[in-house]
Amino acid sequence: MLPEFKTSRVWIPITFYALLAFALSAWLLQFNYFMTPDGVHYARMGENLIRGKGVGINPGEPYVDRNPFYPFLIGVTDLFVQNLELSGHLVSMTAFALTIIPLFLLVSQIYSRAAAYWTVILYLTFEFFLYYSNQVLTEPLFTFLIITFLFCRLNCLLHSTI
Repeated sequence: MLPEFKTSRVWIPITFYALLAFALSAWLLQFNYFMTPDGVHYARMGENLIRGKGVGINPGEPYVDRNPFYPFLIGVTDLFVQNLELSGHLVSMTAFALTIIPLFLLVSQIYSRAAAYWTVILYLTFEFFLYYSNQVLTEPLFTFLIITFLFCRLNCLLHSTI
């Protein structure tokens, strides 16, 4: 974490933008509340992972076609929500909202804080990200992971520490 962000009040707008992203994604969910065939596979894999049936769609069949991290998060969320489809949507919406934090920090380190605010606004209004923000697909989660990796990597290069 950067020293100037530990004490600054920059976290108030970042938190606001993250909550706005989650609310916007939740509002858009009413227009595309469905699961793609890939989403069904991810949800079923998550359910099987949590129930101890292994990484697969059908018990006993190995399924190594997809990364198990996203299905694992769906399965863990399903423990609390008790609705597999809603769990997948919640994981995607949370990842979409949390992407704002490393995105803001990354852009503010490279350019400026003003550029970071505009980047977050563009991220919130970009049609591709909004479309995938609540679908049961890996795009929101892996966007979050890539932006977080880039922020951590830049921080390591600049400060020799995470």
